[in-house]
Amino acid sequence: MKLLKLIPAAAIALTAFTIFEAKAEKVCVLNKGGFVMAMQLNNDITSKKKVSDYYSYGITKCIKFGDVPINVGDFYSVDYKIEANDGRGLQAL
Repeated sequence: MKLLKLIPAAAIALTAFTIFEAKAEKVCVLNKGGFVMAMQLNNDITSKKKVSDYYSYGITKCIKFGDVPINVGDFYSVDYKIEANDGRGLQAL
């Protein structure tokens, strides 16, 4: 009978020390510059990537991590592209 009393207490102790993993669903970038930009999410291991549309000041764009499959242990990065108006129209930098 004592064993049955210990089982729930053991289960509670095990769940109290469980490590929970936080998972982000997307990455977002707010354009606060005086230029038009696009953002790019890269899986640095598989070279898969997703690029947003170009957007201007005050707009936020997001890319879901599900759009670029990332496995446990993979690394990813976020890059951005800027277009500047030099009098000849928009030029990619």
